[in-house]
Amino acid sequence: MPKFFERTPVTADEARKVIDGICHTVGETEVVPLSQALGRVLSEDVPSPVDVPAANNSAMDGYAMRFEDLEQDGSGELRLAGKSFAGHPFLGELQKGECIRIMTGAVVPSCCDTVIQQELTEVFGDRIRFQPGIRKGGNVRLQGEELSKGRTAIPRGTRLTPPRIGLLATLGFPEVRVFRKPRVAVISTGDELVEPGTALKHGQIYDSNSFSVAAILEAAGANVDRIGIVRDSPDALIDAFTKALEADIIVTSGGVSVGEADFTRFVVSKHGEIFPWEIPMRPGRPMAVGRLDGKPLFCLPGNPVAAAVTFLEYGVAAVRRTGGEAGDLRPAALQAKAERRFKKRPGRYEMQRGIFRINESGECVVKSTGMQSSAMLTSLCRGNCIVWLDRDRGPVEPGETVEVQPFFGLFAA
Repeated sequence: MPKFFERTPVTADEARKVIDGICHTVGETEVVPLSQALGRVLSEDVPSPVDVPAANNSAMDGYAMRFEDLEQDGSGELRLAGKSFAGHPFLGELQKGECIRIMTGAVVPSCCDTVIQQELTEVFGDRIRFQPGIRKGGNVRLQGEELSKGRTAIPRGTRLTPPRIGLLATLGFPEVRVFRKPRVAVISTGDELVEPGTALKHGQIYDSNSFSVAAILEAAGANVDRIGIVRDSPDALIDAFTKALEADIIVTSGGVSVGEADFTRFVVSKHGEIFPWEIPMRPGRPMAVGRLDGKPLFCLPGNPVAAAVTFLEYGVAAVRRTGGEAGDLRPAALQAKAERRFKKRPGRYEMQRGIFRINESGECVVKSTGMQSSAMLTSLCRGNCIVWLDRDRGPVEPGETVEVQPFFGLFAA
């Protein structure tokens, strides 16, 4: 067997570490309007230009006063002297024994230190009676308690989610500087493949991998170049790789096993680097990782589920890292109890498709989608998670705990 087919088994964590090490953040940045920044990655720290809140304000609808004008338990009776609404602060001074009406978010004047919610009050004309139960400083949001001026609000390398977009708007930013999106070239190989919409001839199938992988890439924040279908020929593959070198990452599917028409490993070994290791996993064991012209290369299996699952597990993090994202980018996971038995043999990682839910007792539980063939995309469509079964684990019995990677964490970067 040629050396480029000889591979040493490595752990999933070892593979992830190597992959992370070959990824380099794109250097280019751009400024985008806040309205178009969702999913983009900040290329610089964003310091807060203001205190948040900008002034002491009320967390409740109620009444603001000096606590010293009440009894120690918060009870007492005060005269109503004015009001403070959001956008219309109270500008006067309180005399001893007075309070003001205040609404949620309204400025608490400097002459007040406590807000009592209206549920603990009784109103008698301009006299407000307070029930016991509040402490000094209650229901007051202090100036700068969320963010002080100059403090980093969102650090470099953060992907902008809806709450972070909202925070940037709160701080008054109309636009932000972000890394450009990484560019990923996608190649499908195989004489049997044709584009969807083409009439199938005997022995042909539609190319699905380039579409499913491209969709995963776009969800991860990449711009995708679909190079197209490449026939089972070393020369055709070399031509495709030449076009793909304009991208930051290259992804192929098919032609990565040991069949007579599988040329991907051979071509890569001659024109780049293919790492001499494999991850003992199911599906996707033939997956190979390497470099072409210094750019990360993922050679995915041809089976649709194997291509999608292996790229979710090992390729998405590379795309996000190349796009400038910082931190631990491994798939998010949680624990769930198996509702039914999962077949498994020790010696390999398994990424089975599952259906995760919260049962009537409030427990996280999961069951298999059924047949786990790597050619059946319906197993991904029926499921909502990947059930990650560790290499040394055997069968999983009902009630045992397993690791679950929900699709909302995998597909939505």
